[in-house]
Order: sequence, then C-alpha cells, then structure tokens
Amino acid sequence: MRIVLLMILSAASTLLSGCIQFKQSPIAAVGPKEAVIVLGVRPRARLSVVNGEVDYIGGMKCKSWYNIANVWSEDGFIVLKLPARSGNQVYSITQILPTGIGGDSFVPSNGSLVPAFEAEGGTVTFVGAIRITGDANSRGIYPDPSVTFEEAKQILATKFPGLSGEIKAKPLAMKTVTKGC
Repeated sequence: MRIVLLMILSAASTLLSGCIQFKQSPIAAVGPKEAVIVLGVRPRARLSVVNGEVDYIGGMKCKSWYNIANVWSEDGFIVLKLPARSGNQVYSITQILPTGIGGDSFVPSNGSLVPAFEAEGGTVTFVGAIRITGDANSRGIYPDPSVTFEEAKQILATKFPGLSGEIKAKPLAMKTVTKGC
C-alpha cells in the first residue's frame, strides 16, 4: 500500500492553505462535542489534517481547502483536540512538509491512498501510527503497526496527564482520494 504524494514546488500553496492550528497545545479535558486523537508519526514531520468524507464507494473526498491543523509530531506523536467527526465524516492527513512551512510540500493526487480516522465526541482515541518514507522527489505514507497502544498511553501520561484515563483504540484506515485534496 504505497502512497506516492506529488511534490508541489510552490511554497505559496502552503501559505494559502489557511492553517488553523499550528502546534500541539496543552489539553486537560475533552468535552462531548470534541475529541482528542493520538497519532504516531515516524520520522518527525509536519503534517496537515483536513476534514474529509468517506463516499459511497469507500473513497475519501476532501471537504475543505484549509487545514484544521498543520503541526509537527513531537516525541513521535501528534496529540490534537478536534471537533468530533465520525461515521462517514472523517479527518485525513493530506500534506507532508518534511522541513516545515516554506519547504517542500507533498500532497496526494486523486487515486492516492491517505490515512483517514474518526474523532468520536467525548473520547481520547489512539488512531494508530504512520511511517513516512521517500526522498526529495516523492513521499509515501504507510500504516506503522510497530507503534503500540502502550506507547500512546505513555505519551499521554507523560505529556498530557489530564487525559491519561480511558483511552480508546480505533485504527486509521487508508482511503483512496476520490476528490482532490
């Protein structure tokens, strides 16, 4: 399941993306209309999270031209508080910025696979992990089963002690992009 992401040479596309959340913020609690997701990311990278929708054939359509978050992984994880989305309403990783904003930008084209996950209201959920591969010409994202639920619980206990109670595990799914991201 290799995902090849096309390189966009223009840094302007990154600047125009309208990023909302630029860093992982301290999180002490989660309300009923919000969720916290824990995503393992190897190696360290800056990633964009967008609203998506699973279509009737099981593919993923991007539902916005702006990012919900554009954050660096820290200590191998991204921990984000997001508005709740579940069922066919999902989030997806749709951009890799290996050196940060202003550097190379890799985004999926139609037919590429992207990681998608739900954010169930009122919960803290380990959505699994991804491994980023490739070089300066192309990047790939793969599910990374080597990152464990126990590691996710440990990062929460260490960095977000207010969230280290009940943690669910609901793994991400790789979805085919059917409408541009």
